[in-house]
Amino acid sequence: MKPAAKPCRVQLQKAAWITVDLFIFLLAVATLVYIEFFASNVKRGFFCGDKSISFIRQKDTISIKTVILFGLAPILFMWIAEFIFVDIDLDEGENNGLRCRLRKSWKKTLFWFKDYAVNLVFLLLMMDVTKVLVGEHRPHFLDTCRPDAAINCTVGDFITDYECTNKNISSYSLRDVSRSFPSGHASISTYASLFMIWYLQCRLPKLKSMFLVPFLQILLALWVSLCSVSRVTNHRHHWTDVIGGIILGVVCAMYTCYVLTNNFNRENDKLKPIKCNANGSSANDSRRSVRRLLSTISSKEEFTLNNLE
Repeated sequence: MKPAAKPCRVQLQKAAWITVDLFIFLLAVATLVYIEFFASNVKRGFFCGDKSISFIRQKDTISIKTVILFGLAPILFMWIAEFIFVDIDLDEGENNGLRCRLRKSWKKTLFWFKDYAVNLVFLLLMMDVTKVLVGEHRPHFLDTCRPDAAINCTVGDFITDYECTNKNISSYSLRDVSRSFPSGHASISTYASLFMIWYLQCRLPKLKSMFLVPFLQILLALWVSLCSVSRVTNHRHHWTDVIGGIILGVVCAMYTCYVLTNNFNRENDKLKPIKCNANGSSANDSRRSVRRLLSTISSKEEFTLNNLE
């Protein structure tokens, strides 16, 4: 019975570490939700007649929902790439090979995506904390907030004591009008795009096509440019906000790709290669079953010897 004690202890330790990681992740998500919807900004003054915050509020060319969906796109993007380029023995039958290919490609996708997702949450957390602490006004601040002190002020005076009088918008929008730095669109689009550009460069094997990978990488870079420029042209951010968001996205993407994923290094891939059997199950599963069977036989033999003694 002794051989079963060590695996049980290992499983308990693994469960404990998973619980710790889950707690930290949920704590970060809860903090992010609180800051985004309930936290108050550091109140920042403004100069009377400041033209940089006197623009009319416009509709977004690229909505935040589109940016969020693009931020989650790498999981589908990587699954397609892993499914196409993963090496699996299909000699045992096309159907079983296809099922094994789907399973293995999804497993590898989750292996890379977990690092991306964790750092995405911390990127959003750092971005929101910075927005609240800086409290920079958006270019349409005066049009959205309509501060009472700006009605009869002298041009050039710095106003710190004011209240927003616009009752036609929600309290969330009033808080958001003073959360300009850094740009969320720029940071999220940069982080996701640079991650996928890095993935294409390091993970995919050499292809016969000379232009496919560079073409996809250029499209991703153009998406970052479109998101960033639109925030300035829509008067939703200052150019300094966009640059700050791009820098934040680049730093987080570099940390994710270079440190967490180890440049998507295939030689040091922690995932063991999977070979499909005729029934569609993997060889790794078969080896685990054999080990469990041998462990059970060993335990029974030891128990029998103890009884004979």
